[in-house]
Amino acid sequence: MMHERLGRRAFLRAAGRAGVGAVGIALVGCDGDDDPPQPAVQEAAAPDPAPEAPAASAAAPDAQPQDPPPETTDAPAADPPPPRPRVEPASGDPQPGGMLRLHASLTDIDRFDIHRSRFPLTQRFSALQQSRLLRYSDVNSGAIEGDLAEAWETPDAESYVLLLRRGVRWWPRHPTEGRAFTAEDVRANIGRQIAGLDGDGNPDPLFLRKAQFTRTRAVDVVDDLTVVLRTDGPVGSYMASVIAGPWSFLQAPEAWEAFGAGLRDGPLDPGHYTGTGAFQMQRLIPEGLAAFGANDGYFRDGRPHLLAIEFAHLPTAAGQEAAYRDGDIDIWSPGDPAAVDAVLADRPDDQVAEQPLGFPIQIGFSYHEGPGNPFVDRRLALAVHRALDRHAILARAYGPHAGLSGPAPWFAAGWSRDAAALGELAGYRPGLSADESADLHTLAASTPAADGGLTLTVPDLFERSYPGLAAQTAQTLGARLGIPVRPAAARYSRIAEGLGDGSVPLFLGWGPAARDADPMLDLLDGVHSEGPGNWGGFSEPAVDAALDEMAITVDRAERQRLYRETLEPLLLEAPSWVVNVGHGVQRSVHGPDIWLPRFGFGWDGHHFERAWRGS
Repeated sequence: MMHERLGRRAFLRAAGRAGVGAVGIALVGCDGDDDPPQPAVQEAAAPDPAPEAPAASAAAPDAQPQDPPPETTDAPAADPPPPRPRVEPASGDPQPGGMLRLHASLTDIDRFDIHRSRFPLTQRFSALQQSRLLRYSDVNSGAIEGDLAEAWETPDAESYVLLLRRGVRWWPRHPTEGRAFTAEDVRANIGRQIAGLDGDGNPDPLFLRKAQFTRTRAVDVVDDLTVVLRTDGPVGSYMASVIAGPWSFLQAPEAWEAFGAGLRDGPLDPGHYTGTGAFQMQRLIPEGLAAFGANDGYFRDGRPHLLAIEFAHLPTAAGQEAAYRDGDIDIWSPGDPAAVDAVLADRPDDQVAEQPLGFPIQIGFSYHEGPGNPFVDRRLALAVHRALDRHAILARAYGPHAGLSGPAPWFAAGWSRDAAALGELAGYRPGLSADESADLHTLAASTPAADGGLTLTVPDLFERSYPGLAAQTAQTLGARLGIPVRPAAARYSRIAEGLGDGSVPLFLGWGPAARDADPMLDLLDGVHSEGPGNWGGFSEPAVDAALDEMAITVDRAERQRLYRETLEPLLLEAPSWVVNVGHGVQRSVHGPDIWLPRFGFGWDGHHFERAWRGS
C-alpha cells in the first residue's frame, strides 16, 4: 500500500536499510497488564448528572466546499458515517484571525504529562498543542491521515515504516528552544511508554497505556526523518492504538529532565507542555480560564486559522446558557439536547450541529456464581436482553436525540449494522408480538428468577439524572418476563464490586466511552474470557476465537468483515456480560459567523486547527 508523497520503491529502500544498517534499539517487552480495568461501571469514569460533553467537543455539519481538503490517505475505504444535520455555514473562504470561546469544567484536568493522563479534557488540551505520528481524519470510521509522519508503509504485518515531515520544530521556548523534531524523539517516547518508570526508576502505574506499547519489539532509526516500528507478531490494533491512538501524543524528552516529578505530581503549569501542535496554552487560571494562542511555527501552512481559543470554567448548564446568551462564549453544548430549542426560539439564525455521545447506556449481567445469582442460568440473560424496551429507555433519557446500538456503536461506520437492520432483531424492535411475549414468559419461568424475581440496580447518579427511569424499566421488564423486577440504586463502586462477585446480578447505567471507532480493543478487554475488564465473567469459546483472529488481523477492512460476519451475530445471540442499549446525541448551538469542521464522538480536538470565524 502506498501513501502520500513517498513512492513504494523509496519505502522499500527505507525498510531494507532499516533491516540491514539501521542504528536500532530493541525494546524488550516488560511484564504488565493491559490498561487498568475500565468496566461499564467505574466510579472515577462516571459522567456527571445529566452528562455534558465539554464545549471543545462541539459537533459541526458535514464538510462544506470551503473546508480545506483533508490530508490524503490510502487507508481502506470504510462505509460513510451516518448523515448529520445540514446547516448554513459561515460564508466565504477561511478567515485568518479571531478567537473562539468555549466552555468546560476546568477542574476536570489531571496532569500535563500526556503519557500519564486519562481525563478527556486533558486529552483535548493535548490535541490542541501536541501531535501524533498519525491521527484520525474521521474518528467515526477510523480513517487515518498523516500528522508528524507525512507518509507511511506497512511492508509486512509486523513492520511500520514512517517518513517524518521536514521542518517540524518543537516550540521555541524552554526546554526545547525550537530544535528540530527527529526520529530519535519517536524512539524516546515509545521507549518511555514501554519502560513506565517514575523519576527514581521504579514502576509507575500511571503509565496507563504501557501494555499497548510493549507490543513494540523494536524501534529502528534509519535517519533523522525515517523510523521503522516493529511488533512482536501481527497486532491488529497497533496502528490505531499506538501510532495514531487517542493518547499517542509525542513529548520532547527534554521536558522529562527539566520538569521531573513535577510533570506527574506538581501543580498544573502550562510551561510543562512541550509540543509541535497548532496552539499553545498561554494561561491557566484554576476554575477560571484556559487560554491558547496560535503556534506561529506550526508545520501545516495556513493553519490554524484562529489566533486564539479560550475555555471558560462553566461547570453548570445554567451558567453556560447565560454565558452563551450574553455573548461570553461562542458555542454551547448543553447536557440536555432539548435545551438548544429554547435558544433557537430566541435566536433563529443560530446554527445547530450534532455528534454522538461517546459513552453508551448499557445493561449488564453478572455470570459469577455468587449467592443466589439467577444469571448463572445464561438463558435468563437472553430473556432480559430480548425483553428490554430499548426505545423507551433512550426516549426517557434523551428524547428523540439518540440511536440504538448493537455491540458496536451505531455511529461506528464500517462496523455496526444500520439502524433499520438492527431494529428488526429481537430485543431491538419497539414492541413485542403476543407469541414473543408468551415465549419470554415461558423462558423466564424456567429459570431461577421465577420465584424470587430480579433486582435491577442503577447507579445513583443515573437515577438522579433520569428520575423514574429505573422504575419504568423494571416495570416493563417484569411485565414482559412475567416475574417481579424491583429497581434499586447504588454507587458505581458497589455495582462494580457486585458484578464481580455475583451479588449485583443485573445493572443498567452508563458505560465508558469507546477507545476509538474500532471496537476490537474494548471487546478484547471486556468480553474476551481472559480480558481484564470482563467483570461479569462472560465466557464463550466462539467469541474468544473470533476476537483472537481479529487481534492479529492488521487490515482494518478485513477486521470489519470479521466483526460483521462473525463476531456481531455471536454477541447478538449470546449476550455478553455488558450489552449496549444505545448512545445519545450531543447538540451544540453556535452563531452563523463560525465555521467548524466535522467532529466525531471524541478524541479529535485537533480538528480545531481548521475552525474559523467569518467576522
